[in-house]
Amino acid sequence: MLGRSWVPHRIMLGVLLAAFCVAATASAPAHAPLRVLDVGGVLLLAVPALVSPWVDRYAALVLVVTGIAPTVFYALGYASIFAPAPATAAVFGAMLAGRSALASVTVAGVCLGSFAAGLGHGLSIAAATVGPAWIVGWMVAAASAGVSLRTKRRLLEQERLRAEVAAQHGAEQERLRIARELHDSLTHNISVINVQAAMATHLMGREPDRVPDALENIRDASSSALQELRSTVEVLRRVDAGAHDAADEPGPGLDRLPELLTAARSTGLVVTCDAAFDHTGIPPHVDRAAYRIVQEALSNAGRHSPGSEVVVTVARNRGLCITVVNGRARRPAEAAAGSGVGLVGMRERVASVGGRLETGPYEAGFRVQAELPVPTDSEQKAHR
Repeated sequence: MLGRSWVPHRIMLGVLLAAFCVAATASAPAHAPLRVLDVGGVLLLAVPALVSPWVDRYAALVLVVTGIAPTVFYALGYASIFAPAPATAAVFGAMLAGRSALASVTVAGVCLGSFAAGLGHGLSIAAATVGPAWIVGWMVAAASAGVSLRTKRRLLEQERLRAEVAAQHGAEQERLRIARELHDSLTHNISVINVQAAMATHLMGREPDRVPDALENIRDASSSALQELRSTVEVLRRVDAGAHDAADEPGPGLDRLPELLTAARSTGLVVTCDAAFDHTGIPPHVDRAAYRIVQEALSNAGRHSPGSEVVVTVARNRGLCITVVNGRARRPAEAAAGSGVGLVGMRERVASVGGRLETGPYEAGFRVQAELPVPTDSEQKAHR
């Protein structure tokens, strides 16, 4: 429905249509009309023209006025092919507004009225049919145009709604990804802080010279957590602002693997790593997933097998193969350690890049093994 700002436009359209109908009728060659165009004829042409632009708001009233006016016009003996023009415009507007039943009645009423008027003025059936035939043709064309435009508008609206739903879904998926990133990052850093704090407390009375090292590790882990938290908040703001490139925001990748291993070693884990592979051509989302998998696996090892030996292997064949194996714990693990969702989040992350994950006991410890697909250069270009 059109707003108040369209009122002047409606009035202007009505005035232009009324002026056209009156001027065209007055200037048309005479075909032996029974009556010369006078004030009454002008009103029968102008009034329906003035009200026709309001058909979307007052469909029944407008269609009645525009439908009766040409019938009365012809019945009184006036002659003009432009008398049904307001009714034709009203039929177009009614079909556009979805009032097809009223529009159909108007078409039938105008045609029958003009046919009856012709018979009343002594025309033969064949002659009286010519005018209504033209009226039917023009009105059917107007009705078809109205239906076509209405259908197009509906399709555009459906497409807009689908785009909104897709955008909302994309934003939700991006928030889920960011939440997963935040969980993995904070879980790892808080685990490091927890272990280092316990170590500092333990060393306070026995080896006070080693306490500063533990406190420095706590400072580094907390600084890293704050940095990633700030980055996550910034990405969330961009998602809420509708930024389309938020999903491509760079995150930690395998280039930061040495930092990750150093942090794990500071918790007492004995970590060895074999990660000699070609890093080129790995998509950012796969690189990010690989880093988080190693991070979560090391966090799990630190929580459930403190002090154990951990072997991290990252190799590249057709895809990216990641294996993290930890041995038996060298000291008791803390009770109720962990959030309980680490492995679930890891599976979701692997699935999001189309990979495969296997986890479970291995010898005296635990193994995490993931295979992440790495598209070829041609495949990456095809998806751009």
